Amino acid sequence: VGVVSVAAAMLAAGTGASAVQGWLPKDTVAYLEVRADLPGDQRAKVGDLLARFPGFADQASLDAKIDEALERLLEGQGTSWTKDIKPWLGGEIGAAITSAAFDVATMPDLGTIDLDGPDLGKAPDDGAVLLVAVKDAAAAKAWVAQELGGTQTTETYAGGEITIVSGLLKNNLAFAVRDTVLVMGPEKAVKTALDTKGSSPIASSESFAAARKTAPSAYLGWGYLDLKAFVDAAVAGAGDAADVPQACLDQALAAIPAWAAGSLRAEDDALVFTSTAPTAGEPPATKDSPSAVAKRLPASTAVAIEIRDFGKGVVDGLETLKQQLACDASTAEMVDGVEQALAALGGAEALVGWADDAAVAVTVDGAAFGGGLAAVVTDEAAAGRTLDQLQSLLALGGGAAGVTSREEAYGGGTLLVVTIPSDAAGAEVPELAVTVQGGVFALGTIDFVKDVVDTSGGGSLADDEVYRQAISRAGGDGVSNVFVDLTAVRLGVEAMMPADEKARYETEIKPFLEPFEAFAAVGKAPGATTESRAVITFTK
Repeated sequence: VGVVSVAAAMLAAGTGASAVQGWLPKDTVAYLEVRADLPGDQRAKVGDLLARFPGFADQASLDAKIDEALERLLEGQGTSWTKDIKPWLGGEIGAAITSAAFDVATMPDLGTIDLDGPDLGKAPDDGAVLLVAVKDAAAAKAWVAQELGGTQTTETYAGGEITIVSGLLKNNLAFAVRDTVLVMGPEKAVKTALDTKGSSPIASSESFAAARKTAPSAYLGWGYLDLKAFVDAAVAGAGDAADVPQACLDQALAAIPAWAAGSLRAEDDALVFTSTAPTAGEPPATKDSPSAVAKRLPASTAVAIEIRDFGKGVVDGLETLKQQLACDASTAEMVDGVEQALAALGGAEALVGWADDAAVAVTVDGAAFGGGLAAVVTDEAAAGRTLDQLQSLLALGGGAAGVTSREEAYGGGTLLVVTIPSDAAGAEVPELAVTVQGGVFALGTIDFVKDVVDTSGGGSLADDEVYRQAISRAGGDGVSNVFVDLTAVRLGVEAMMPADEKARYETEIKPFLEPFEAFAAVGKAPGATTESRAVITFTK
């Protein structure tokens, strides 16, 4: 992330309009764009984030510092950033993948690659193109020609000059500059891009236009995926090897959104990534809500992956999977077997339907890591029956492997403690515990389970300021969320670090890790679109 931030800040601010999207090949299925010109407020925001890192505190010398860093980065490659690249490089870099990339017949033949020679075997002759905004067309072409080498010939194509490069791979590369855009890649892909004459039908298509509306006015990066075209191309490219019944294929395609898009931008104290896709079919009747399980996780929680209404989600998911797999006789038979096994245990509803909000969590206490699963319980008696079944299964199947269990009193109930011998697990395994009490189900390391039982009021993850701020920046209430306390994880790893490695780490690495505070992501309840937002926050 630090390298990306430095690279993104390398040029002066530019305009918000894209110069490269008009050259997307007509069969583009995926597109990624990086805005190194830092449009709108992004230059100031990136500068604020970089100021938290060693050597970038003085905003007045930011450009000089970045030039120096890039100069040092490239000097080992025999290239000067300030002399060879900066004079011609514009602010946008785009990469497009086309449907031709999925044609199995054009895939590289790994068996023909000669690692000892210049010929790297059969390279794809289509399928991807790189688009770069340039300030000086002549300088850009000269630098690319020098770097590529090989045998280069020029010809006229689509109203201008194109350079064909042979002798590097079995298939030709090519590059050309049109207006202020450098187009580079396999020859066929470059010619397909040039055929658009800067008025790509992709850029004006309904799905691309809808995806563009989700992008903020200023961003560091933006990506687009034509999901329908992507799947169609993958299936067509696989041919008979796909071996998927048409009924299953039609069902899967109906559940796939038409497109997906995502953007990255710098905001106050954070890098923010948002993703959006139109909801396929009827949106489920779910609502955004605050986390209930975070109030039961201990304050030492460094990682938490939370899902609202977990039990109902599992039951509904199994039913949906059953319907989807019924299209194929072979998979339908497998589903029947799973259903019979679940029925013997009382059914999925009886096994997990009692679980409301649930989380998989990792705790850090000094150099000690722990963790497990915690779930808010809507029916404690039903959860207790599931625990009884687990205990019975351990008694029946665990003895042969040397797995033992015992009960011990704790809190207002009983812990079932399980010991797994290292020779059975193949590694040292801490004792595990499971309990249902006080409206919560907990399974994991003993300390984690005890901490969950003890955490019923204040002092929980929900009360942690870093957690609250990160989740809020990621969107607040939702149907799922992920949280990683980057500082807590770093401190835990540092506590385990050997002394002989720590001196170098303290001076050369740690200063560049300390600014990172937390990562958080929130998934929102689907409506007309399905959205999620993720953030990396930085210390102030």
